[in-house]
Amino acid sequence: MGRYVRDGKLEFIRRVDGQVKLRGFRIELGDVEATITGHSGVKAAVAVALENRSGDRRLVAYVVADETSPPSPDELRRHVQNRLPEYMVPSAFVMLNELPLNANGKLNRRALPVPEHDGMEANDVFVGPRTLVEERLADIWSEVLGLEKVGIYDNFFALGGHSLLTTQLIARVGKAFDIDIELRSIFEMPTVAELAVSIEEIITREIEQLSEEEAEDLAKMADFTRD
Repeated sequence: MGRYVRDGKLEFIRRVDGQVKLRGFRIELGDVEATITGHSGVKAAVAVALENRSGDRRLVAYVVADETSPPSPDELRRHVQNRLPEYMVPSAFVMLNELPLNANGKLNRRALPVPEHDGMEANDVFVGPRTLVEERLADIWSEVLGLEKVGIYDNFFALGGHSLLTTQLIARVGKAFDIDIELRSIFEMPTVAELAVSIEEIITREIEQLSEEEAEDLAKMADFTRD
């Protein structure tokens, strides 16, 4: 949308289509909405770009589910992840009984509720770290996401993680444990508990490949670190 000003120049006002730009990616909100409504348990969906308190813009989906078979937010997230690039997957799915409409029967976007937890979803029951690996991973999760605490079953992407933060997470995890972690590992294992199992297996394999003398030195170093 634009207008001509008195000096003959054309002044840009705003876009009137459903395209938004998030973290350098152009996203057609209609594509996201169509993908979500493609789920058999969804009656209607709206995708919007919202700015949280830290100034970060995130994609949020508002969903009206079929009462007979309502999907969970995690189920919807997997549904979208299997069909769209990760940068087009909403960071939060807000379930509504109905979409707010104005007097003309059109969607009232201003009446859409602000997602709880600043647009982030945490697991219903908080479970703290049980091992040293889980404890270190939970600390890294908290630092990258800017959260006070993260449970071992909280989904990284449900908490607001996105492609850029995933890259930061991979770098910090690799440095903390001195191992190489592939980017897809976070998409396949988006919780602390899942990734911890994989890291422990990698460390175990590396220890098994060490000589007896190297293994003893490593054990002594671990004991010294704990002391």
